[in-house]
Amino acid sequence: MAEPSTRFTTRLVRKPPPYIRGLLPAGLLVVGLVMVLVAAAEGRLAGAGGVALKLLIVAVAVLQTVLLIRGVSALGRERALRRDVTKAEARYRTLVEQQPGVVYLAEPGALGRWHYVSPQIEAMFGFAPEEWTRDVSLWLQQLHPEDRDRVLISDAAAGEAGRPYRLEYRILSRDGREVWVLDDLNPSRSDSDRPGLLQGMLLDVTEQKRSEAALRASEEELRVIIETASYAFVGMDERGRVVEWNHQAERVFGWTRQEVLAQSLDELIIPAAQREAHRAGLKHYLATGDGPMLSTRIEVSALHRDGHEFPVDLTIWPVRTAGQVRFSALVDDITVRKQLEEQLRHHALHDPLTGLANRVLFTDRLHRALAVAPTGGDDSLAVLFIDLDDFKNVNVSIGREGGDELLVAVAKRIGTGLRPADTAARVGGEEFAVLLEQADHARPARLAARLLRLIAEPFRIHGKEVRITASIGIALHGVEGTTAEELLRNANLAMSAAKAKGRGGSSELYRGRMHREAVRRLELKGALETAIAEGNLEVHYQPIVRLADGLVTGFEALLRWFDQNDEPVSLAEVIPIAEESGLIVPIGRMVLRQACLEASNWRVRPITGAVDVAVNISAAQFENGSLVADVRAALEESGLPPSSLILEMTESALIQESVPTIRSLRELRALGVRLALDDFGTGYSSLSHLRRFPIDIVKIDRSFVAGVTRKGGAGLVRSIVDLGRTMNKAIIAEGIETVAQHRALQAMDCALGQGFLFARAMPADMAREILEVGRLPERPAPSQRSRSA
Repeated sequence: MAEPSTRFTTRLVRKPPPYIRGLLPAGLLVVGLVMVLVAAAEGRLAGAGGVALKLLIVAVAVLQTVLLIRGVSALGRERALRRDVTKAEARYRTLVEQQPGVVYLAEPGALGRWHYVSPQIEAMFGFAPEEWTRDVSLWLQQLHPEDRDRVLISDAAAGEAGRPYRLEYRILSRDGREVWVLDDLNPSRSDSDRPGLLQGMLLDVTEQKRSEAALRASEEELRVIIETASYAFVGMDERGRVVEWNHQAERVFGWTRQEVLAQSLDELIIPAAQREAHRAGLKHYLATGDGPMLSTRIEVSALHRDGHEFPVDLTIWPVRTAGQVRFSALVDDITVRKQLEEQLRHHALHDPLTGLANRVLFTDRLHRALAVAPTGGDDSLAVLFIDLDDFKNVNVSIGREGGDELLVAVAKRIGTGLRPADTAARVGGEEFAVLLEQADHARPARLAARLLRLIAEPFRIHGKEVRITASIGIALHGVEGTTAEELLRNANLAMSAAKAKGRGGSSELYRGRMHREAVRRLELKGALETAIAEGNLEVHYQPIVRLADGLVTGFEALLRWFDQNDEPVSLAEVIPIAEESGLIVPIGRMVLRQACLEASNWRVRPITGAVDVAVNISAAQFENGSLVADVRAALEESGLPPSSLILEMTESALIQESVPTIRSLRELRALGVRLALDDFGTGYSSLSHLRRFPIDIVKIDRSFVAGVTRKGGAGLVRSIVDLGRTMNKAIIAEGIETVAQHRALQAMDCALGQGFLFARAMPADMAREILEVGRLPERPAPSQRSRSA
């Protein structure tokens, strides 16, 4: 735009062409000089000269005016140009300073001068721009030593070739940091066709390099992990070809990495039966992006190089890179785990000793059999419950290892009597069960008889002959038993009924009354527990008399239990329940304590002489291990002399001949307590017990006393009496009920006896009354109140 003065002049004079504008001031000056000279020559200077002089002055003024106008115009143009340059420089500087890197202009060569660097250089390297442009060697000094030669060669080559290029290298910052830069330069050519300046930009790519290094390290770490992993790692491309195969894959599948790369995966490790499904799944995923097996751990079968299939855990996932899909898989050979699981499953469902099914598996098969059995019930399905008789005593005699060997032998014999469709199980310590399916109605009884015969045959255990019998209960489907639990319960009840016969080696078919009896026993057990807790059990005393004169020498303490109606509860039912449940131990402890306390009270009466008290001891009390301590505590509490306490035990309590039992007997004798063998003659080896154990008193069983007046019965009783006299044992006859029995025993010189003939068991206060006179009436009352029975 023209200056204001220029615009003003233009309005006065039409702007002539440029070449005339240049001649106009000089022309006017020449004309003015000519006119002055002419006027002077003609002597007309005064008139014409004055005019010429004026004209000259005017010309000079015009010339100065023109020159002034031109100067002003040039000054305006210069100012405008300076403003434009300033604005351009500002825009360029702004543009340069907004760049992400350092913009520079430099000469090529190691010591080429840097004409310009943008301010970003200070933030990048810690050097001010003027430092960088002033010191031509600074760039060379800061180049990383490991990169210097490579950079200089590339820099020189780029300058010679005159082509743009990119180069990555490291520059050391002022504080010594390594700064990775991307040098993006563009060489320019000079007019002489020689290398010109290098213009370019330095970009800080340190973080990118760190990321790349981290990625390489991660990839290397991943490679190490993959190669050393305990899992097989397999990679597959979208065409189903192998692209990855680690060392574990070589061990798992038998193929080397070189053999499988670029080969079809399904032909190598996928069983033939699964290949079509594999190909269809791959095709479906590539078409839809959906794969139900992807990123999920599943169990499948794999194929080994040698052709055998084996179970694996497979986890497979897709990886998308550069528009392509690859599949990575972790494969774990779980053959050993499956074998262990099968072993655990077998152990969970089978008895570890005999190998037979255990109760869990037996019950499961029974449930399955009942599920397909006719709903109305029939006898084609049966359960046999087998229990070995007196196994605890046998186990003690042959030892634990021998007992285990015997159980294994019994299990084998049971198996020999069964069909493949039958199931035999060990359901308890010495208890077995058999499930019969689709059997005719007579087969359960026939099989029970056969098993009893097989089990009764002698066993050879540790070089010794061992005999044992069994009791078998039979429960039929539909006979008050339609569920697995009911059938097992019924068979067990029938087995208990068979065992209750007392002779061993027998079987029994379940009948409804057995369940009612079992319920009755359960109710009695509960009531007995309540009676013990509430102290409702009583101790009665039956006199032991001298047969010659009726003198009372002692009492036998006997348990009595009366219900809420003051009626006695049958001890024939109670004692077996107490022994089975273990309640006999606290009951025996209570009877022992009360008997000792009562006997101690008898001794303080002046009219009463030395009176003994006999207390029955069960096998369970020996097994419990607290018998000696209980006896010692009862004696200490009551103050009763130990010699006045008689402990009666049956032969069944001694038959085990265990070390704890023998030790307890010796300790009891050491206390001064006397020991009596009850029910003598009914056991297996009565005479050997008399020789082996420290027995003081022998009590003849009531079954022998009942036959003492019959032909042949007296001889056996006489032999026992003579044996006792020979072995210096006191003899007491039990169950004397008639005068004839009394006289017969007297004739045999049997010194002591007890029974209903003399008196029934009576409460403690009645016993004290008898002791006041020291003997019983000559003729005892034929019957007494129920509480004295």
